[in-house]
Amino acid sequence: MEARLKEASKRFGLPVEHIVASVRSEDYGLSLDSLRKKVVRIVANRGIIGGSIIFHGFRYANRKEARLKGVPFGWRWSPHFHILGFVGGEGYGKCRKCKGGNCYACKGFEGVTRRENKKDGWVVKVLEKRKTVGGTCWYQLNHCSIQRGSKKSHATTWFGACSYRKLEIINGDKDVGIHHKCPICNSELFHIRYLGNAKLLLTRKGEVLSMFAEDGTPLWEVAHEGDCHGECG
Repeated sequence: MEARLKEASKRFGLPVEHIVASVRSEDYGLSLDSLRKKVVRIVANRGIIGGSIIFHGFRYANRKEARLKGVPFGWRWSPHFHILGFVGGEGYGKCRKCKGGNCYACKGFEGVTRRENKKDGWVVKVLEKRKTVGGTCWYQLNHCSIQRGSKKSHATTWFGACSYRKLEIINGDKDVGIHHKCPICNSELFHIRYLGNAKLLLTRKGEVLSMFAEDGTPLWEVAHEGDCHGECG
Protein backbone atom coordinates (compact mmCIF):
# COMPACT_ATOMS: atom_id res chain seq x y z
CA MET A 1 0.00 0.00 0.00
CA GLU A 2 2.76 2.43 0.95
CA ALA A 3 4.78 1.57 -2.17
CA ARG A 4 1.77 2.09 -4.45
CA LEU A 5 1.01 5.47 -2.90
CA LYS A 6 4.63 6.58 -3.19
CA GLU A 7 4.74 5.56 -6.84
CA ALA A 8 1.50 7.45 -7.48
CA SER A 9 2.94 10.50 -5.71
CA LYS A 10 5.93 10.48 -8.07
CA ARG A 11 3.72 10.21 -11.14
CA PHE A 12 1.24 12.89 -10.09
CA GLY A 13 3.78 15.26 -8.56
CA LEU A 14 1.54 15.56 -5.49
CA PRO A 15 2.04 14.62 -1.83
CA VAL A 16 -0.04 11.88 -0.20
CA GLU A 17 -2.73 13.47 1.96
CA HIS A 18 -4.66 11.91 4.84
CA ILE A 19 -8.33 12.72 4.30
CA VAL A 20 -11.35 11.83 6.44
CA ALA A 21 -14.86 11.68 4.96
CA SER A 22 -17.62 11.45 7.57
CA VAL A 23 -20.94 9.92 6.53
CA ARG A 24 -23.99 12.11 7.12
CA SER A 25 -26.53 10.58 9.51
CA GLU A 26 -29.14 10.27 6.74
CA ASP A 27 -26.88 7.72 5.01
CA TYR A 28 -26.20 5.53 8.06
CA GLY A 29 -28.61 2.88 6.78
CA LEU A 30 -26.81 2.36 3.46
CA SER A 31 -24.84 -0.83 2.84
CA LEU A 32 -21.05 -0.71 2.93
CA ASP A 33 -20.87 -1.18 -0.85
CA SER A 34 -23.26 1.73 -1.37
CA LEU A 35 -21.29 3.91 1.03
CA ARG A 36 -18.03 3.13 -0.77
CA LYS A 37 -19.52 4.11 -4.12
CA LYS A 38 -20.99 7.26 -2.65
CA VAL A 39 -17.81 8.40 -0.91
CA VAL A 40 -15.93 8.16 -4.23
CA ARG A 41 -18.42 10.61 -5.76
CA ILE A 42 -18.36 12.83 -2.68
CA VAL A 43 -14.58 13.26 -2.64
CA ALA A 44 -14.34 13.55 -6.44
CA ASN A 45 -16.66 16.56 -6.24
CA ARG A 46 -14.09 18.12 -3.91
CA GLY A 47 -11.19 17.62 -6.31
CA ILE A 48 -9.67 14.47 -4.81
CA ILE A 49 -8.38 12.59 -7.85
CA GLY A 50 -7.67 9.16 -6.35
CA GLY A 51 -6.24 7.11 -3.52
CA SER A 52 -7.07 4.29 -1.13
CA ILE A 53 -10.21 4.05 0.99
CA ILE A 54 -10.32 2.49 4.48
CA PHE A 55 -13.67 2.17 6.26
CA HIS A 56 -14.06 2.79 10.00
CA GLY A 57 -17.46 2.11 11.51
CA PHE A 58 -16.85 3.51 14.99
CA ARG A 59 -15.32 6.46 16.80
CA TYR A 60 -14.01 6.60 20.35
CA ALA A 61 -14.53 9.49 22.77
CA ASN A 62 -12.81 9.76 26.15
CA ARG A 63 -14.70 11.35 29.03
CA LYS A 64 -13.49 14.88 28.27
CA GLU A 65 -14.29 14.67 24.56
CA ALA A 66 -17.67 13.06 25.28
CA ARG A 67 -18.55 15.92 27.63
CA LEU A 68 -17.39 18.66 25.25
CA LYS A 69 -19.04 17.20 22.14
CA GLY A 70 -22.13 15.81 23.81
CA VAL A 71 -21.51 12.28 22.52
CA PRO A 72 -21.51 8.93 24.38
CA PHE A 73 -18.38 7.95 26.29
CA GLY A 74 -16.43 5.10 24.65
CA TRP A 75 -17.04 3.58 21.23
CA ARG A 76 -20.06 4.71 19.20
CA TRP A 77 -21.38 4.01 15.70
CA SER A 78 -20.08 6.83 13.51
CA PRO A 79 -19.17 5.55 10.02
CA HIS A 80 -16.39 7.37 8.21
CA PHE A 81 -13.68 6.73 5.66
CA HIS A 82 -9.97 7.36 5.92
CA ILE A 83 -8.50 8.16 2.54
CA LEU A 84 -4.83 8.26 1.67
CA GLY A 85 -4.90 10.06 -1.62
CA PHE A 86 -4.28 13.15 -3.67
CA VAL A 87 -5.91 16.57 -3.90
CA GLY A 88 -5.86 17.61 -7.55
CA GLY A 89 -5.02 20.98 -9.05
CA GLU A 90 -2.69 22.92 -6.77
CA GLY A 91 -2.99 20.26 -4.07
CA TYR A 92 -3.65 21.15 -0.45
CA GLY A 93 -0.53 23.27 -0.01
CA LYS A 94 -2.38 26.54 -0.56
CA CYS A 95 -4.80 25.83 2.27
CA ARG A 96 -2.13 24.43 4.59
CA LYS A 97 -0.11 27.64 4.27
CA CYS A 98 -3.15 29.93 4.54
CA LYS A 99 -3.09 32.28 7.54
CA GLY A 100 -6.82 32.84 7.59
CA GLY A 101 -9.50 34.35 5.41
CA ASN A 102 -12.88 33.70 3.87
CA CYS A 103 -12.69 29.99 3.04
CA TYR A 104 -16.14 29.93 1.44
CA ALA A 105 -15.02 32.39 -1.22
CA CYS A 106 -11.70 30.64 -1.87
CA LYS A 107 -11.02 28.29 -4.78
CA GLY A 108 -8.79 26.09 -2.62
CA PHE A 109 -9.84 22.75 -1.15
CA GLU A 110 -11.23 24.24 2.07
CA GLY A 111 -13.51 26.51 0.08
CA VAL A 112 -14.67 23.70 -2.20
CA THR A 113 -15.37 21.24 0.63
CA ARG A 114 -17.38 23.82 2.57
CA ARG A 115 -19.54 24.63 -0.43
CA GLU A 116 -20.05 20.95 -1.23
CA ASN A 117 -21.00 20.27 2.39
CA LYS A 118 -23.97 22.59 1.95
CA LYS A 119 -25.15 20.33 -0.89
CA ASP A 120 -24.42 16.79 0.33
CA GLY A 121 -24.08 17.07 4.13
CA TRP A 122 -20.82 15.08 4.24
CA VAL A 123 -17.86 16.46 6.19
CA VAL A 124 -14.57 15.93 4.34
CA LYS A 125 -11.35 17.14 5.94
CA VAL A 126 -7.66 16.99 5.09
CA LEU A 127 -5.64 16.26 8.23
CA GLU A 128 -2.19 17.47 9.21
CA LYS A 129 0.77 16.53 7.04
CA ARG A 130 1.82 12.93 7.67
CA LYS A 131 5.20 12.08 9.21
CA THR A 132 5.30 8.74 7.37
CA VAL A 133 2.91 7.28 4.81
CA GLY A 134 3.62 3.74 5.99
CA GLY A 135 2.89 4.60 9.61
CA THR A 136 -0.45 6.14 8.68
CA CYS A 137 -1.36 3.11 6.56
CA TRP A 138 -0.53 0.73 9.41
CA TYR A 139 -2.44 2.68 12.04
CA GLN A 140 -5.62 3.10 9.99
CA LEU A 141 -5.64 -0.53 8.85
CA ASN A 142 -4.96 -1.71 12.40
CA HIS A 143 -8.46 -0.79 13.59
CA CYS A 144 -10.50 -0.61 10.38
CA SER A 145 -13.93 -2.22 9.91
CA ILE A 146 -14.71 -4.99 7.44
CA GLN A 147 -17.90 -6.85 6.59
CA ARG A 148 -17.85 -10.29 8.19
CA GLY A 149 -18.95 -13.24 6.09
CA SER A 150 -18.29 -11.49 2.79
CA LYS A 151 -15.55 -12.84 0.51
CA LYS A 152 -15.49 -9.52 -1.34
CA SER A 153 -14.87 -7.41 1.75
CA HIS A 154 -11.48 -5.69 1.65
CA ALA A 155 -9.74 -3.60 4.29
CA THR A 156 -8.81 -1.07 1.61
CA THR A 157 -9.92 -0.34 -1.95
CA TRP A 158 -8.43 1.91 -4.62
CA PHE A 159 -10.30 4.50 -6.65
CA GLY A 160 -9.90 7.21 -9.27
CA ALA A 161 -6.43 7.79 -10.68
CA CYS A 162 -5.05 5.18 -8.26
CA SER A 163 -7.37 2.35 -9.32
CA TYR A 164 -5.79 -0.84 -10.62
CA ARG A 165 -7.04 -0.07 -14.11
CA LYS A 166 -5.65 3.46 -14.25
CA LEU A 167 -2.46 3.11 -12.19
CA GLU A 168 -0.52 0.13 -13.48
CA ILE A 169 2.77 -0.61 -11.78
CA ILE A 170 4.98 -1.97 -14.55
CA ASN A 171 8.02 -4.25 -14.30
CA GLY A 172 9.47 -4.73 -17.78
CA ASP A 173 6.61 -5.60 -20.11
CA LYS A 174 4.49 -7.35 -17.47
CA ASP A 175 2.09 -5.75 -15.02
CA VAL A 176 2.97 -7.38 -11.71
CA GLY A 177 1.57 -4.88 -9.24
CA ILE A 178 3.89 -4.38 -6.28
CA HIS A 179 5.90 -7.35 -5.06
CA HIS A 180 6.45 -7.88 -1.36
CA LYS A 181 9.95 -8.99 -0.44
CA CYS A 182 11.52 -10.68 2.55
CA PRO A 183 12.93 -8.03 4.92
CA ILE A 184 15.87 -10.34 5.73
CA CYS A 185 17.11 -11.71 2.38
CA ASN A 186 15.18 -9.41 -0.02
CA SER A 187 13.83 -12.40 -1.97
CA GLU A 188 10.36 -12.16 -3.51
CA LEU A 189 7.62 -13.76 -1.41
CA PHE A 190 5.11 -16.28 -2.75
CA HIS A 191 2.06 -18.12 -1.46
CA ILE A 192 2.51 -21.37 0.47
CA ARG A 193 0.05 -23.92 1.88
CA TYR A 194 0.25 -25.56 5.32
CA LEU A 195 0.07 -29.39 5.17
CA GLY A 196 0.27 -30.28 8.86
CA ASN A 197 -2.50 -31.77 10.99
CA ALA A 198 -1.78 -29.78 14.15
CA LYS A 199 -3.39 -26.36 14.52
CA LEU A 200 -1.06 -23.63 13.34
CA LEU A 201 -0.76 -20.69 15.73
CA LEU A 202 1.29 -17.60 14.90
CA THR A 203 1.95 -15.48 17.96
CA ARG A 204 4.19 -12.74 16.61
CA LYS A 205 5.55 -11.21 13.43
CA GLY A 206 8.77 -12.80 12.21
CA GLU A 207 8.25 -16.08 14.07
CA VAL A 208 10.39 -18.98 12.79
CA LEU A 209 8.34 -22.05 11.83
CA SER A 210 9.42 -25.66 11.32
CA MET A 211 9.68 -26.77 7.71
CA PHE A 212 9.24 -30.49 8.51
CA ALA A 213 7.20 -32.60 10.91
CA GLU A 214 8.84 -34.89 13.47
CA ASP A 215 8.68 -37.82 11.02
CA GLY A 216 10.46 -35.79 8.35
CA THR A 217 7.47 -35.10 6.10
CA PRO A 218 7.25 -31.54 4.73
CA LEU A 219 4.80 -29.19 6.41
CA TRP A 220 4.58 -26.70 3.55
CA GLU A 221 4.17 -26.61 -0.21
CA VAL A 222 4.21 -23.77 -2.71
CA ALA A 223 0.64 -22.86 -3.63
CA HIS A 224 1.65 -20.75 -6.63
CA GLU A 225 4.16 -18.08 -7.58
CA GLY A 226 1.89 -15.86 -9.66
CA ASP A 227 -0.75 -13.30 -8.80
CA CYS A 228 -3.32 -14.48 -6.27
CA HIS A 229 -6.89 -14.76 -7.55
CA GLY A 230 -8.34 -16.23 -4.38
CA GLU A 231 -7.84 -19.91 -5.21
CA CYS A 232 -4.77 -20.56 -3.04
CA GLY A 233 -6.81 -21.26 0.11
